[in-house]
Amino acid sequence: MSLICCFAVSVYAQPRYSDNHRITLSLTFSSSKGATCYGKITGAAGTTSITNCTVTLTDGDGNQVKSWNNLSATGTTLIFSKTASGVTQGETYTLSVTATVYRNGSSETVSDSVTATY
Repeated sequence: MSLICCFAVSVYAQPRYSDNHRITLSLTFSSSKGATCYGKITGAAGTTSITNCTVTLTDGDGNQVKSWNNLSATGTTLIFSKTASGVTQGETYTLSVTATVYRNGSSETVSDSVTATY
């Protein structure tokens, strides 16, 4: 008698931070606007500000297409929506964000990224 055992494991990794609940990123493209870079960083209860936010759009070779620096917000949420022209159809792009979340007297650097093809 033979016993065959098969199994599959799926793993989903999401950044875990003590001072923020969620980073949501979206990268979309259109012929009229180019790349639209959207992001929302939502801090946990007690968050007083989100600062030093840098948003970067890079192409598939790692070349910087556009960058926005020193974005900030008072309170628990930072939202940005930026556009970048000069993107090429068929190319893959990465939207990256890094920010500092201040909560209950301490700070924590958070980051995330998303990749999409035009």
